[in-house]
Amino acid sequence: MLRSVGRPCAALALAPSPPRRRRPYRICIARLALLLGGVLACLVPLAGPASAAAAAPDARRAALNAIVGSQVGGPAPEFTVWTPEGQPITGADLLAQDKPFVLYFFATWCTTCRAEFRVLKALYPRYAERVNLVAVGIDPTEGPEAVRAYQQANGYPWTVALGDREVLERYNVLSTSVKYAVDRHGTITFQRGYGVEDAGSWERVFEESLQR
Repeated sequence: MLRSVGRPCAALALAPSPPRRRRPYRICIARLALLLGGVLACLVPLAGPASAAAAAPDARRAALNAIVGSQVGGPAPEFTVWTPEGQPITGADLLAQDKPFVLYFFATWCTTCRAEFRVLKALYPRYAERVNLVAVGIDPTEGPEAVRAYQQANGYPWTVALGDREVLERYNVLSTSVKYAVDRHGTITFQRGYGVEDAGSWERVFEESLQR
């Protein structure tokens, strides 16, 4: 296994790779706000007064899941992310280990990520030798030291890395807590947008990726 070392869902800035000049990705905020506003404007009026409030969280999550880019059953886009020490990790590197892998896009201030990481911290050690999990930081204001310190302070038993504009565009990451699972052949087996998957869901994700 690779080892290295919430604000509610906010739309994304892009964490830069160490060798590259930082470039903020402010366009994501506008895109996400426009999309969610349009979806919720269509969905909420269809519900009665009592059901509209209950429907809003589900509609919001459905909208965010709908904008996740690459599809289950398709090939995972190639990517490069960087460890806090500046070492690159590519999709090809992970596949060369003949293991499935999970990409989880996070920020240290993301409360949703923190809640889901508690679930994964309890479950992932059972799969750590068979599945690689890489948590990719996406906030350009959080450099290598911040990401490393966050992992160490919480004792997360997976790899952390820094993403850049390219990986976030390829995976259409417009919010924190977007996650993908990829099997050993490079096929996407699971994807979700913003939200927390429970332990049972993550167990199924790991088991299904291992069976392919």
